[in-house]
Amino acid sequence: MTKKLNQYDRKRLLQEQQSGASKTNLKGIFGIKDNRTLERQLKLAMEEEQVWIAKSEIIKEVLVAHFAEVNTLIGELKTNISTPRVGSIYYGMPFIPTQNVENNLLFDSIKEHLPFPTLWRDYATWKNRVRAYIEGCQKIMRKVGKAEKRSMSVNIYKQWGTESINDTQGLSEPLNRMMRRYKKVVETDSGIKSLSERLTSIESKLHMNLQEIQLRRDHIMYTCKLCPGQSRLSR
Repeated sequence: MTKKLNQYDRKRLLQEQQSGASKTNLKGIFGIKDNRTLERQLKLAMEEEQVWIAKSEIIKEVLVAHFAEVNTLIGELKTNISTPRVGSIYYGMPFIPTQNVENNLLFDSIKEHLPFPTLWRDYATWKNRVRAYIEGCQKIMRKVGKAEKRSMSVNIYKQWGTESINDTQGLSEPLNRMMRRYKKVVETDSGIKSLSERLTSIESKLHMNLQEIQLRRDHIMYTCKLCPGQSRLSR
C-alpha cells in the first residue's frame, strides 16, 4: 500500500527531485508504488509551492507596511517626549504628553520591536518626572489664583488655569498679571527648577537614542505579536 504523504512530505519529495533523484529512488524513499502516483504527488507539491510563494510575497508586502507603521509611531513617540512650556500648562491636562501615542494599538508592538531595557527605563523615569513637573506647576498655579482671586471678577477668575490661557497672548490685564507672577514663582522654585534640568537631560538622551534607532532601522530586526506571518496563539 502506498504511503500517504502530507504537505511536508511532498515538499521533501519535490526537493529530492530537484536535487536529481531518480523516479526509482523517489518511490523507494517515500514508499510510493507506481509512477502515476509519484507524478500526482509531484504535481500537488509544485502547486503547494506556488501557493506558498504567493503567500510569502503578500506577507512580505504587508510586513513592509507594518514596519513603516512602527517606524512612524517611533517618530511620534520621539516628538511627544517633550516637557510642556510653563505657560501652556492648565488644570486637567494629560500628565503624560505621550499618552496619545501609548493609546495606539501598536504601542506594545514598539516595545517588542525595541527590546532595549535601558531605553524603556529612561522612558519610565521621564514619565514620572514630567508628571511631577506638571503637578508642581499646577500647584503653583492654584496658589497664584487663590492669592489674586479677590482682585478680579468671577468671570475672569474662571478663565485662570484653563486651556484657553496660553502664555500672555490676548490675555486681559488681570490674567496677564497672574501669568507673569505664576511664571516668576515657577522660575524661582528650586524643586521645579531641578525637575526641569533633569527632564532636559533625559529628554535629550531619549531623543538621541530614538533617532539612532530610526537611522539603524533597529525595529526590523525584531518581531511582535502583530507582525504579519506570525503564528497566532490559540485562545
